[in-house]
Amino acid sequence: IIKNFNWSGIQKTNVDAFKVDISHLEKVSGKTIAGIIGYDILKEVELLVDYQNQTVELMPIKNKSSNYQQPIAIIPFTMQAHLPVIKVKIGKKKLRLALDTASESNILDTKIFDKINADLISNQQVGEIQGVDQQIKQVNVATVSQTKVKDLPFDNMPYLFTDLSHLKSESDLYIDGLLGYPFFKQGKMSINYKERKIY
Repeated sequence: IIKNFNWSGIQKTNVDAFKVDISHLEKVSGKTIAGIIGYDILKEVELLVDYQNQTVELMPIKNKSSNYQQPIAIIPFTMQAHLPVIKVKIGKKKLRLALDTASESNILDTKIFDKINADLISNQQVGEIQGVDQQIKQVNVATVSQTKVKDLPFDNMPYLFTDLSHLKSESDLYIDGLLGYPFFKQGKMSINYKERKIY
């Protein structure tokens, strides 16, 4: 239990936190990392993520910032566990993908690989993935030419393909994959947990 937490005006007391080894994240980033801020902290603000400028902006739900722009799309989401889940189309295949701003990769369940039109897949190779449990697994990596989110095209997105069946048994997540850094780096996006919308 974290007795006092204060970040950019968000003040909390007696915050429940998981104690895990995240040294692998420090190795990748080359920086000391004290922890990961998640849904419990962010659920009462709108979070604007700008990977290009390497900034996050916290906005009160009611008041948009002075430099807020009209969004090109508003994407509704549902919550599963602590993750927002959106509807995505790859070719003609409809999928449910969770958003994870902390993930350095887009990930799809291996079962999806054979259901995607082969014409949409290129640059297949073998890569590695390391989870919070520190285990390194070999996975297939490929570029998918057509990913659509509410008619917005995200062309040539890289995905790792790995078995996600454990998510259903361990955390009640019924998803086909995750969208991480390659998705968020496409432009500025804000996540509003109260409205259940992404702008």
